[in-house]
Amino acid sequence: VTSKDGEASTGAGLLHRLTPGSKLAILPSALSSLSDAVGYLEVESAKNLESRVRPVEFDKKPALKVADIPSNAYARVAEIAVDYKLAVARPAPTKGLETETVLVNSVLDELAAAKETGFNIELVDPGKSAELRFAVMRENAIAGADGNAT
Repeated sequence: VTSKDGEASTGAGLLHRLTPGSKLAILPSALSSLSDAVGYLEVESAKNLESRVRPVEFDKKPALKVADIPSNAYARVAEIAVDYKLAVARPAPTKGLETETVLVNSVLDELAAAKETGFNIELVDPGKSAELRFAVMRENAIAGADGNAT
């Protein structure tokens, strides 16, 4: 753990499975057990090999001041934060189906804004990287559609 100008960082990051919200125990030495923690840090942001951290209250230990973090202290993972956010691509505009596209987008906006429902989605523009994509299309535009499809 290093500190400079009132900010703390550690030489571990995304490659070490650290994500924002993860908790790290501040230990006096590399051989110390978690029960020897003098305090805890929370990852605020993470790059591949570095994380910006801040002291937090955790596991009945008060938050330290950055200046009170012992020099040469080690950080060990105490709790991994997992981000279950699903990236969802909005539907691209479809000629003749503008009203339906607006309806789909309004439902997506409602789901994204609802915080207590268990939905944790991030809406992205059509064509952007996403785990789930929406499309508004006519039934007869779908491969294998029935001959009577409209």
